Amino acid sequence: MGIAERIAFNKRVKSITPIADKVIANMGCSTSWNHLIEKFKAVYPNEWKLKLNNFLGNVTEKKLNSRYELGKVWFIKSMEDEYLEKMMAGQIYCRPSEEFRNMESDSRGDPEDDRPFTETLMPEMVELKGNNKLSVTSKPNNVEGAKFTVETFGENSEVTIGGIKTQQGGMHHIFCLSSVSRDWAHDFFKTYNKDKFKGDKVVVINDAEEFINRFKQKRLKSFQFGFVSYIPNHVVSLVDIVPPFIKRKLPFEEEFEFRVIFSGSKPDEGEVIDIGDISDIAQIVSLDELECTFRKNMI
Repeated sequence: MGIAERIAFNKRVKSITPIADKVIANMGCSTSWNHLIEKFKAVYPNEWKLKLNNFLGNVTEKKLNSRYELGKVWFIKSMEDEYLEKMMAGQIYCRPSEEFRNMESDSRGDPEDDRPFTETLMPEMVELKGNNKLSVTSKPNNVEGAKFTVETFGENSEVTIGGIKTQQGGMHHIFCLSSVSRDWAHDFFKTYNKDKFKGDKVVVINDAEEFINRFKQKRLKSFQFGFVSYIPNHVVSLVDIVPPFIKRKLPFEEEFEFRVIFSGSKPDEGEVIDIGDISDIAQIVSLDELECTFRKNMI
């Protein structure tokens, strides 16, 4: 690429920024998303899906979460009444994201939640003999990714390989909470579907910063936390790897979700994290008293 071409390309790249800013300002706007996608296609015709995936996983989450101060937020955790005291004792049950993807008859289920890219690189068995070499490459978002190579040495060498499957993403453990603050209290109490609550009571965490600090002290692997961003459904379906803080606008936008995620010791099993008694920063509140309790203390 010559100097003139490089200058022209850089101008096209810079033209993405104002469109991206409009998306960040209103994550649920399909029109802004469509403009951004078309711009990615124009600037990166062969890598636009990768650029879109990177935008979802990096730029949006960092900018969106920088807007909020957790000191002004309450967390709300719904569960069956029998588990309320366990949570108050600091026994935090975290599910693998695969479990959410496989919940077919539960309102919490979402096949797109933290959806990974899976691929069978070599479905048929292949026999290598002598001095030979075979390589296959994974292509998430239509861009070459991990490369797998098998090589044999010597005339008497022989190996049979096949059924190579890869998975990228989708291996997080997740603890989900609803969130409410003065900024969106009106929308929360107006739109949240109480039928999704699992019991008659909820745990209300009135010191969100301290709650997160107690998680931090556990030094969990790949620990992250933040608000979920809700985006148009068709955008989620475009990417091969759905980031764990991105969810479809419909039907999940009303959940106002905040998440804690980490890499558990067993990717396919739930894990209990003991953060110690939280009765100093949390209380059990009945659903009937939830809105009144919030408004009395926060507004």
